[in-house]
Amino acid sequence: MNVPKIVPIAELRDTKHVLQMCRAAKEPIIVTKNGYGELVIMSIATFTEMTEELNRLRKQVAKDSTY
Repeated sequence: MNVPKIVPIAELRDTKHVLQMCRAAKEPIIVTKNGYGELVIMSIATFTEMTEELNRLRKQVAKDSTY
């Protein structure tokens, strides 16, 4: 398992840098506020990949549970 990328909320001010991080990470980035997880950001490509994988797994579980 990969170590998640964690950034403080102050970094969101630099939108260009945040966009570059999201595209390069290819996984969700955890944003913290006062040291605690506050939100998660990711690129559309990462979101699409994760959603497709989740749907594939749901279909597999549904298929496997019918037997």
